[in-house]
Amino acid sequence: MSRATSLEALLGGVDPKSPLNYGVLWGLEFPKPASGLTATYTGGIARLAPDTTTTPGSFAARDYKVAGSTKLFTASKDTYVYLSSLGVLSYSEQTLGAAKPTLASLSAPLGQYLWKVVTDGSDITAVYDLRQMVPAWLETVCEQDISFVTAEQGATTRWRAPYRCRLVALHAVVRLVVGGTDTGTVTPARVANGTSIDIAGAVITAAISAAVGVKYDAIPTIATNPEFGVGDELTLTSLKTTTGGILNMQAIVERLG
Repeated sequence: MSRATSLEALLGGVDPKSPLNYGVLWGLEFPKPASGLTATYTGGIARLAPDTTTTPGSFAARDYKVAGSTKLFTASKDTYVYLSSLGVLSYSEQTLGAAKPTLASLSAPLGQYLWKVVTDGSDITAVYDLRQMVPAWLETVCEQDISFVTAEQGATTRWRAPYRCRLVALHAVVRLVVGGTDTGTVTPARVANGTSIDIAGAVITAAISAAVGVKYDAIPTIATNPEFGVGDELTLTSLKTTTGGILNMQAIVERLG
């Protein structure tokens, strides 16, 4: 957490919709591959500046979910990876060494740059991180193992929120090979006033025979992502028909004040 963010928190919490509070909230990491022109990037959430042209007088920043994927880059280019004003992952190919284009010239004045990817004839030679990070208050909760062993399937882990927050992402790492003949899932839900509702889009699905060290991330559907009030519970429930496997789980939440 930055010093500025800490100060804001002490003064009553970070306003997640502040017009000045935008950038990458979580994820969207881009490791340089060892060789070749194909790279894999992680999914994440970006918070874009208010769109006052479409919605006059708006002060609300806009959240967008971006799925992780792979991308084949063109040889011998500088490629700028950016989010458009609508939160769409986009690419601008430039001559090697050319000046960086402006977002306005790319019809993305309210977008954000993410990375600059440099290639030669056969490899990605460099990846420059151009992300601006949101000064949000993120915390890791529910950090523990969840088992798919027969006697422990269907177990529910609970965390009671001591402050207003929302789930940003679930992260899982395989600690014991996922056995049996079906996938294992971990489903998050918010329990408020005794009513449990699953959080759409944030289910972790561990593949059959997933090896130790395999990582998974799941990001809630932003439009329906619920806010947790003080005393509400976040639950993580495992499900698997055949036996085998352990995931180390982390839930990342954004504190809202």
